Amino acid sequence: MWHCLWHVRSGGGRIFSNRQQGNAINLRVENVTVEDVFPSLNVFQLDLTSSIGSSATVHDVRFTNVHVRNFSTVRSCNAGNGCNCVPKCARGPLPTGIPNALWAGPDRTHNNISSMTFTNVSIGGVNLYDALTTAGYFNVTWESVHGITVDGKPVSGPAIPIHDY
Repeated sequence: MWHCLWHVRSGGGRIFSNRQQGNAINLRVENVTVEDVFPSLNVFQLDLTSSIGSSATVHDVRFTNVHVRNFSTVRSCNAGNGCNCVPKCARGPLPTGIPNALWAGPDRTHNNISSMTFTNVSIGGVNLYDALTTAGYFNVTWESVHGITVDGKPVSGPAIPIHDY
């Protein structure tokens, strides 16, 4: 049922979401376990891309001991909205579900994501470092997302574009 409704109800249902809805600064998220076996939507949806009249910053946010049982279970992009990919995914398979999103604007002073730390964080049994550096799991505007660290290792993006499947 939720899979069918995802295309209509794409505005919610994510666990960690900020769609230009204010700042998240000096935030700690600790000891979270999410047991949903069949989540329709992605876990992370941080969309801080610029839009008229909105501004948001995510800075110094730390996730510690966060484990989510599964990635999005939506396995095909059938919508015209690009299925959470930048550039938009073509209609067709999404082998790892709807990509998680860390999107920031082009300006480091507005609409930015910086200094995010992940320690002992996994989704679907995949360590977040591997998810961030493997095609398909995340869609990140690496040119404007800065200071991401996973288990003490800095992450600057995958060697291949993550929107290519």
